[in-house]
Amino acid sequence: MDNKSRFTLSDVKKGELVNQLVSFASTDTLLFLPNDKTVISALQSLNDVLNTVYVLSQGIEVLPQNVQQNNRVKQYLEKLSSDDVVFVYQVGKQLRSVLLAILLRSKILNLRQVFDLAFYEELCQQKDWGKTEEIVKRQNDIWKKLTELCEQYDKRSIS
Repeated sequence: MDNKSRFTLSDVKKGELVNQLVSFASTDTLLFLPNDKTVISALQSLNDVLNTVYVLSQGIEVLPQNVQQNNRVKQYLEKLSSDDVVFVYQVGKQLRSVLLAILLRSKILNLRQVFDLAFYEELCQQKDWGKTEEIVKRQNDIWKKLTELCEQYDKRSIS
């Protein structure tokens, strides 16, 4: 796939993609991670970028306060170019986190940092219980896809 075709909206309009991304925001992985300094720092950075007041959930409930931030996420995404929205979507799909994709796109966090946050609990479990070949392969495949997406995006940004 060449640089131009990877970051175009062919079948989906930008507004539809923005709405889809916004619909995932209040249930984002980042909002359900443990309360530690790395997570808190990422959340604060996100709040600074989006001008939001997201908070970590202490359970499995989606907090009303986090749902109320959707309009700010939408405003942020609507200001981006179509290519940027597609990048956030593609990265968010791999990470299962729109909010971490925004932090990557904003260059607040690098690829390793967002990957480690997206797979935070899984990586912690691997430290305690070890890795399986299947999990390592899946993580490596995702890492490879993300690296390719970032390389394509960076090339597009330079052109």
